[in-house]
Amino acid sequence: MRHVALRLLDYKDKTGPRWERGQFSPLGNHLFDSTSPILLQVFAGSPPASMGFRGPVSARGGGTMGLPPIPAGTSVRTTRAFPFRAGAGPNRLLAGGGLKVLMLAPSLPFPPHWAAGIRRYEFLKHLSARHDVSLLTYVDAGEAANVTALTELGVAVHTVPARHTSKKSRRLAQLASILSTSSHESRSLFSEAMQRALDRLVDTDAFDIVIVETCHMSRFNVGPDAISVLDEHNIEYELLYRGFLADGGPARRLFNLIESIKVRREERAAWRHAAACLVHSDREREILLRHVPGKPTAVVTNGVHLDEFRPDAEPPDQNAIVFTGAMNYRPNADAVLFFVHQVLPLVLQDKPNARFYAVGVGPSTDLMRLAGPNVVVTGRVPDVRPYLRRASVYVMPIRFGSGTRFKVVEALAVGKAVVSTTLGCEGHDSMRPGVHFLAADDAATFARETVRVLDDHALASELGRAGRELVAREYSWPALLSRVDEFLSAVGPTTVGIG
Repeated sequence: MRHVALRLLDYKDKTGPRWERGQFSPLGNHLFDSTSPILLQVFAGSPPASMGFRGPVSARGGGTMGLPPIPAGTSVRTTRAFPFRAGAGPNRLLAGGGLKVLMLAPSLPFPPHWAAGIRRYEFLKHLSARHDVSLLTYVDAGEAANVTALTELGVAVHTVPARHTSKKSRRLAQLASILSTSSHESRSLFSEAMQRALDRLVDTDAFDIVIVETCHMSRFNVGPDAISVLDEHNIEYELLYRGFLADGGPARRLFNLIESIKVRREERAAWRHAAACLVHSDREREILLRHVPGKPTAVVTNGVHLDEFRPDAEPPDQNAIVFTGAMNYRPNADAVLFFVHQVLPLVLQDKPNARFYAVGVGPSTDLMRLAGPNVVVTGRVPDVRPYLRRASVYVMPIRFGSGTRFKVVEALAVGKAVVSTTLGCEGHDSMRPGVHFLAADDAATFARETVRVLDDHALASELGRAGRELVAREYSWPALLSRVDEFLSAVGPTTVGIG
């Protein structure tokens, strides 16, 4: 669908209005005539008749927005009119906001204690200050206070009760999914209740943009009118295939292989279906564009608020080794097991008082059993920053996964020396081994580099300083979220004024 900028002159007869070139305002990406009380969204082509009225084009588009000429006779339709509020800044058309944006997410992103939740929370907080934003998501019982916290940001939160199953039921569902053509993840997230809720919202609110959180949610039908933007947190099929290569016993590996094949088909279909995509790294953008050339795609990685994540004046605990992350996420659980079983014994040979902290929500029984004199498994904590600041070295023993690791950005922001597998810093193209982190891809090297940082305070300080400077330059949330603004303005509807 091509967007055009046109201004209504008058009604000449019952066949429809006449149009001329839009009057371009300098305020942001929205176009309006300052003397007009009405704004319209205008589309080229032939949308459904229910969307509004149509008429011939009597002049051409163009101007500062660089729009192409519009051939005489092109059919146009308006989707809806907005009253313009005098004195409103760019992107503020209604009391509720400039664009009507819906985020479709698999879980409530509050409190934002994990990478995907933090990203969604930051998106919602930022967009709700500029637009009319809604969230449709699954929720667990007892999350009323968390829903309230999001509504206080100005987000209209719509919820569907999450389905709860036992571990045994989940394993049976995974087994049953092997015989299905659909992936287990998309089957587990799809529900008729969610589709009905989505249908009601789409019918009552004419959303300009629907942000679909991960390809697993793309099975839902968001309607024909809104512009769908797929927010990819990983290349999901790549994550599963890497799990097949590295994770667990034969049964788990076989499941990961079969699931990766299904998700690859579903994920590429989601790329094709979406009007535009957001990814975390240039590497992922290149993968996506190999399969859907020309797809509007922007790179927006995860960041930090520099005033919240900053170095501490207090000296660290000289024995503290820290890793953070959601422990119910397989790559993180595997990283902890690998470090405790294979790396830490080698570290303790040189540093018998070293203590490893595995910090994050959802540790399994197997992980909790690791706790001992040299291992602390915290479970959920209200704030990871005290643990980051305590660390003398932050470790990233990630052996499989995809996307980018948010946790390494947080560690560098507080000025910590980082030892990481190459995969742990994948997608962060500006992070250079030997400058911003020490790379280690086997247990012996990982132990050696960890001990090296514990011994060499000058090295730890230099790595931490370089890491902090990198994050300040490239990973601040305000700068990253400005890319979201630019991208949504580029792919979203154009607004024009009526004379």
